Amino acid sequence: TSINQTLTQLLTYNDLWKSDKQKYTSRFTLKSRTYSDYDEIMNFFSNIYSIELCFKQFHQALTYHYQYHFEYSQTESKLIQTLFPRLIELVEQSHIIEHRLKLIRERFREIIQYDIELFQRMIDELVDKFDKYGPYKINNDLNQIFLLVKQYEKEINNIEQRKIELINIMKLFHIPLINYPNLIRIQKEINGLNILFNIYDEFKRNKKLWSNILWTELNINDLIINVDLFIKNFRRLSLDIKTTIVGHTVEQYLTGYLI
Repeated sequence: TSINQTLTQLLTYNDLWKSDKQKYTSRFTLKSRTYSDYDEIMNFFSNIYSIELCFKQFHQALTYHYQYHFEYSQTESKLIQTLFPRLIELVEQSHIIEHRLKLIRERFREIIQYDIELFQRMIDELVDKFDKYGPYKINNDLNQIFLLVKQYEKEINNIEQRKIELINIMKLFHIPLINYPNLIRIQKEINGLNILFNIYDEFKRNKKLWSNILWTELNINDLIINVDLFIKNFRRLSLDIKTTIVGHTVEQYLTGYLI
């Protein structure tokens, strides 16, 4: 039954706590403690408190059933009577250890705050570099432009990974999450540049195929239709992509092929 499962789970946590209490408490006296250590023990406490809540709910249900002369089996009743004091002891021990961790939690919060400030500086440096020396600052060299785009994309992916790690840590310590509008702007611009790159790269590959066709075998009308299809696809792009400096350069590259 569900009550037996819950009580058995409580026994497991009680035994686990007895065997691992020293491990959990001593770990936080070490200089090498980590966020994952803290997360592990907080999850342990959370599980204990969940068992406590389930136990209290069962206890209320039992009281209610006894009022109506409904009796559980002797085994379950004895198990409840035996485990209730152990549950109280387990919860009290958990609260004591959790209280001792307050100083550690505050120390972690200080470290996290430093990490947040460091992360903000990383973003500021990336944005400043992108605005001053990024793809929009290169004139008429699409190969160089898109090579630079790929480099920035790698940097942004690393920053995004770090952001995910920070978010998980901030959630763990109940720290309000932060928006990074400048990072979002750069990500949006990189996405737009990648769309332009896909059009440019596909056109360049087709251009190479067309150049390998003998003039005697080349159908000019088909060539014009194919080029025009690329131009139409480009002009379907959103204004914020096709009206950029790089967008104009790609458009000139497409339209200039047949001139």
